[in-house]
Amino acid sequence: MKPLIEANINVLIQIRELVNLCDDSVYNAVIAHSQSSIGKHIRHILDHYRAVMQGQALKNIDYNYRDRGSDVETMPAKSLTQIEILIEWLLRYSIEDNALTVTSEVKLDSVHSSVLPSNNKRELLYLINHSIHHIAYAALLGKLQGLTIPEHIGLAPCTASFERSLREHKNEKTMA
Repeated sequence: MKPLIEANINVLIQIRELVNLCDDSVYNAVIAHSQSSIGKHIRHILDHYRAVMQGQALKNIDYNYRDRGSDVETMPAKSLTQIEILIEWLLRYSIEDNALTVTSEVKLDSVHSSVLPSNNKRELLYLINHSIHHIAYAALLGKLQGLTIPEHIGLAPCTASFERSLREHKNEKTMA
């Protein structure tokens, strides 16, 4: 399996792990000093995956599509179903470096979407980085509600590599 596909599947597995730790009240809670719930972050991540999945046939990925207020945002079981659909899609994904365009809203004070050139590999990389950012925030929301979150959930790939190198360096010192 290609590394970008495998990494995206691993991201979705992290999301599944996090969702499985939540009951409905934790999934939907908006706690002090936060504007979002775990469910809203999960829905937002899955919106991006669906945009890439749906955009493949059109050769345009429209990141403006959002399914705000949907069952995925409020019902953990619905997000788990969506995650499985996305994993199945990724297992069949052709990672050819096909050219496509990306559409995304870019201004806060008025409506303006930019359309930019991209390709499949670039968008798969974007999904990883974007998702990890939101998973980390959702994991923090869970911790603030008393959940015990495994350390690997929300950990960026470059941070994991850095921590491995620290452990390896420490092991080399110990063996010397």
